[in-house]
Amino acid sequence: MRLFPTYLFLALISSAILFHACQTDNTVGKLPDKVDFNFHIRPILSENCYLCHGPDVSSREADLRLDLEATAKAVLDNGKRPIDAHNWSESEIRRRVTSDDLEIQMPPPSSNLSLSANEKALIAKWIEQGAEWKEHWAFIPPVRQFANLQTANQPSRLAGTKTQLLNDNQLTIDYFI
Repeated sequence: MRLFPTYLFLALISSAILFHACQTDNTVGKLPDKVDFNFHIRPILSENCYLCHGPDVSSREADLRLDLEATAKAVLDNGKRPIDAHNWSESEIRRRVTSDDLEIQMPPPSSNLSLSANEKALIAKWIEQGAEWKEHWAFIPPVRQFANLQTANQPSRLAGTKTQLLNDNQLTIDYFI
């Protein structure tokens, strides 16, 4: 019976260590060469911005929608654009997500949400690359990509045949069936 408090104490300490390890990191990791809206940006906006600036009229703040390209890139009352393509420094989103002023900081501290340094860097790079908006991935028809299979480490009998690739060096199972 005396072991139960010890195990409880160890469980609490382990939880505290894991919680601390999962906190927002302020270092910027390696960013992709091309930032993709659906893969990189939409999840950030969805998790941190759409609650107040999304499709739900009853919870929308400042009459701003960041889930639609037309409104996310439109000119605001202050003359700035929330997302100003190719111009991170003039984008209102830059001023909001990098601010230390609690009155203008987004997401607001009261939401208990925050952007990591890596997420901010992804948004900045995406905007500088032109802020290419894409329809939700579920509405984009898949495109089959083919590549020539003749490489240095593949038999010459495959020369000239084509098959769908999973990545640079993996063939789909369909090739072998």
